[in-house]
Amino acid sequence: MTATRLLALGIGTLAMACSGGAKSKQGGSMSAMDKKVMVSMKMHDGQPFGPLEYGADYKDKFKLVSKGKFHSKPHGRRFVEVWVNDIGYDAYTSGKPLPVGSIIVKPSWQAKGGKPTTTAGPLFVMVKKPKGYSKEHNDWWYAIHWKHPPKRFSAGGKGLYWRSPSARVNYCWECHENYDNEVGLPPRAMRAWKQPADGS
Repeated sequence: MTATRLLALGIGTLAMACSGGAKSKQGGSMSAMDKKVMVSMKMHDGQPFGPLEYGADYKDKFKLVSKGKFHSKPHGRRFVEVWVNDIGYDAYTSGKPLPVGSIIVKPSWQAKGGKPTTTAGPLFVMVKKPKGYSKEHNDWWYAIHWKHPPKRFSAGGKGLYWRSPSARVNYCWECHENYDNEVGLPPRAMRAWKQPADGS
């Protein structure tokens, strides 16, 4: 895993959590290797911060498909929720391929002592684009939008907005393309929709 991929979310342990590599305790401290990577890399890749292009209105117009916040190792050991727009809702909750225009938003919160804090982490966003947008990644657009990241994760504490086709979001597709038909379902016990009787 390259340094760029480790830093896709500004936190080094993400790639290991998704790929099944070295494990760390929930809320544990960053490893010495991760700290070294973060110190040695330029954190800002030139993409300007600005308003979120897709899903900014998720609280008003999307459906919450998780039963509140749940712990997610692949999202930096943060707590997340999952929101899906009307276009993608039926397919998302039935396991079918999501149609063009589907948007998935995962707000996150920093964790402490195995519980979510009130400190917001990044917003993670996925958008299903028209056929041909990105053939190698099944036409998904990814973004990480963080209004108030710690200074060590950005240029002077400025907001981060990494989105396709930036290499900063490589981690997103690397993980999602090998997980839950690309869409990152909540754990079964945290799904807010009715589950099939056979448990599938």
